[in-house]
Amino acid sequence: MVSEEWEVYLFLVRKMATLEFDSQEYGKLAQSVVELLMEKGGPLSDDKIAAMLNMSAAEVRRVLQFLHRLKFIGVERRMTEDYRHEYFWYVNGSVIADAVRHRAELVAEKLSAAVKAFSRTIYYVCTSCYRRYSFEEASSGEFQCPLCGGQLEAVDMVAEIEKLNNALSKLGR
Repeated sequence: MVSEEWEVYLFLVRKMATLEFDSQEYGKLAQSVVELLMEKGGPLSDDKIAAMLNMSAAEVRRVLQFLHRLKFIGVERRMTEDYRHEYFWYVNGSVIADAVRHRAELVAEKLSAAVKAFSRTIYYVCTSCYRRYSFEEASSGEFQCPLCGGQLEAVDMVAEIEKLNNALSKLGR
């Protein structure tokens, strides 16, 4: 049985890598890396991961370093017999929980900022391209979208704030 936390974690790994590298393939590679690390259950070197995935070690290292920067994977540094440092990467329940919790906190901060912004300003949205404009921008263009010419409509700020607050409470859980 796959946990909801694992599903969220895999989604985040894939999505963030896809965005960072502007490539679906890197998103798939990142997901393959974390699935392999979880499946093996213990730390693996980047060379071992690359060999097991039949991928370039340089590409795998890029993904590993990116995932570590986002705190999506853990790393151990060990000294080899010839006094070199070697890195071993891992994923476990603690890493997954911390990664999901960290992303939830970041999203909560952005939602809180959006609630504050919405409570101070009136926004208008284009009914065609859904681009958002302030009251000043909308009124200067006679409530028509400067990009596509669509009609601008006022956003129901009370409903938007309620949606954001609901999302915040779900993240809190």
